[in-house]
Amino acid sequence: MRTKNFFPICVFPVLLIVLASTVTVGISAEANTIKLILDRVSNHDFEKNSGYDGVPDTGDKAWRVRILAIRDLVRAGEAHAGEMVAALGDSNRHVRHVATVAIGVLQLKEAGPKLMELLAEDNDPVVRGQAAQALGQIGYRKALKALEEVKVGRNVIHRAKLAALRLKTAGDSKNTVLLEAWKGLDEKTFETMEVGKGAPDFTLKDTKGKAWTLSELKGKKTVVLIWIFADWCPVCQHEFHDLTEMEGQFKDADVQVFTIECHDLHRSQAIVGQEDLWWPHLVDNAGAIGAFYGVDPMEFVVHDEWINRPATIIIDKKGVVRFAYNGTYWGDRPTIPQTLEMIKNNSYKFEHPQRRK
Repeated sequence: MRTKNFFPICVFPVLLIVLASTVTVGISAEANTIKLILDRVSNHDFEKNSGYDGVPDTGDKAWRVRILAIRDLVRAGEAHAGEMVAALGDSNRHVRHVATVAIGVLQLKEAGPKLMELLAEDNDPVVRGQAAQALGQIGYRKALKALEEVKVGRNVIHRAKLAALRLKTAGDSKNTVLLEAWKGLDEKTFETMEVGKGAPDFTLKDTKGKAWTLSELKGKKTVVLIWIFADWCPVCQHEFHDLTEMEGQFKDADVQVFTIECHDLHRSQAIVGQEDLWWPHLVDNAGAIGAFYGVDPMEFVVHDEWINRPATIIIDKKGVVRFAYNGTYWGDRPTIPQTLEMIKNNSYKFEHPQRRK
């Protein structure tokens, strides 16, 4: 069992090193940094707001605990691979989860055997699914057969298939874009977007590699930002269908649509497939841009995966945020037709009747 640390919790890695050295005997300051990061996770009560139906408490900040722990593990880097691999055996499922995410981002191949154990034996489907994804990210080709033979858990099966495909098609080069996105997360910028004020600028690449900068559309088009769940989400697939059918209506209204996904390029491409979309599907590595806009990138469990709440942001031609809606579960944001209707009527009032309170 993980022992609780009695020292005040701190999110700054450098400061953690200094503090740890003053209270711990027999453990190096660097090793204790990893311990303190993981203690922040094990000491947090995630269970009060977990569940398939979403997060009743929309003010809950569990996502910050997870995302900052992953960031700090990634910043600690490969030098601490041993401690991260050891954390995969922790009794706390949330510790196992964040350690698995960090290992995938860092592409620590030495974690392969332990990730294989998690995939086969862990009692938590979130951890099993993340282990499958990490096996693909680290390029552990010995896992190919095991990934192809996964038969339990809808989301675990899906992520195992994607990981197997990655092993068959991807090279061994480091995903430095994802790595740097995690390292660069700054909690001071989280949730800084405000309705009625200028939209935070960003540049993101779409799944075809083209870069899009929000400010370049200022004075030209109304912009709709739609953060989606993932390729397996039936609601997202229906939204893509509506967008496809309504291409002419959005273009007539002079509206630029972006769908955005908080996964790396490989997973973001899964929903696009071979389709030639008329709008760009943007890759928001580490949910870095979503965090600016209050899109909680690791908030709750849906189909066994912690993932961002659905969010729709409307920005007018002057670059001002007119509407921001962060859903509380997978089906409670405005539909694509409702979104267009708000723009056409210049009326931005909406609340889904089944929104969680």
